[in-house]
Amino acid sequence: MYCLCVLANNPILGHYFRMQRTTFTGLICPLIILQTLHFHQAVACGFDEPAEPGRGNSQTTKLVTEEQVKELLKKHQNESVSKKIDIFSKLFLGTRYLTEAFGEGSDGIYDQDPLYRFDAFDCTTYVETVLALSHSRDIENFKSIINTIRYADGIVSFPFRNHFPEIDWIPNNTDAGYIFDTTAEVAGFHPVHLAETSIDKRSWYQHLTIRSIQVPGADQMEKEKLLTDLRAEGAGYEIKDVQTQYLHLRTMENNPDIFKRFPAAAVINVVRPNWLPNANYGTTLNISHQAIVIRKNGKVFIRHANSHDKKVAESLLIDELKTYANSKTIKGINVLALRSH
Repeated sequence: MYCLCVLANNPILGHYFRMQRTTFTGLICPLIILQTLHFHQAVACGFDEPAEPGRGNSQTTKLVTEEQVKELLKKHQNESVSKKIDIFSKLFLGTRYLTEAFGEGSDGIYDQDPLYRFDAFDCTTYVETVLALSHSRDIENFKSIINTIRYADGIVSFPFRNHFPEIDWIPNNTDAGYIFDTTAEVAGFHPVHLAETSIDKRSWYQHLTIRSIQVPGADQMEKEKLLTDLRAEGAGYEIKDVQTQYLHLRTMENNPDIFKRFPAAAVINVVRPNWLPNANYGTTLNISHQAIVIRKNGKVFIRHANSHDKKVAESLLIDELKTYANSKTIKGINVLALRSH
């Protein structure tokens, strides 16, 4: 979807910069103030910090193989979804962070990055992979399910990808029966706030750059033609008003009872109301980063792929939230509970 992050005083361009693949300096991925731009997936990682094609970092990180995944799927096939969320989100701890890690595969028109992988993630693709594995019987089943999570109606195509959490990823995966908003239930009697914005997907398409074209072997002229075609894909979209429920950072800081009401496993979205990642992004957003949270032994942990750690990392959610305190744009988090199919 993908993660957006911000340095203490530097708005994050995270998850949405995936699309831009533009190089920025001085950013730190939120969810640490995640500097992550994900969502081509306009969030769902917030904005993952852009990197060059074929990109990544050389830092030594954990390598998870498909054989390991197959063995775990077989071993835990009868576990609950929430238990498997814990198992698979833990499996990938230490795996390297990579902006725009997934695409439409070798048959993709505009982005031929792999449909799935287990060696690298941005914030949203990490969430999507863990969620898909938690609903899968085996690896072949996983390959089908991850497409239903990443794409509207499971149609593998750039225009059908769930680019924006607010208008694509959350509503489509709610309709598909994977998630539901539980922010109000977690809040209890504490106030729930509403972030409001207007997402202009057509403008966003028009602001995509040549870095959005990931087609090995294509020369500059071919890439420019593909970019023209890609921008034309957005011509039919209209501006869509959207509201996002969230728990305010201050509310959570002052009322620790809230953490007792988190589900055993959930997806959270970092909320930045009406946030413009940068002048050339094309639209404002409400969500800049996505992560998994696990409640166990009386504590709530956050697990997420982020550009600050350059890998999938874990920490106490309360400690992570404290890192947002100096941000002028991060206001809170939205909480999504998981359904069992």
